[in-house]
Amino acid sequence: MQRALSRLFSETFDVLIVGGGATGCFTARDASLRGASAHANAFRPALD
Repeated sequence: MQRALSRLFSETFDVLIVGGGATGCFTARDASLRGASAHANAFRPALD
């Protein structure tokens, strides 16, 4: 997770999608097909 966070802060993305469900994945795919760099961020807390 630390590597993903460092990439998020060190790179520039055209589109940031918050949520990795079906809609978020489709939006990231659509953005990349249109030539934009996209990052989908999904937060799922661990269950203790």
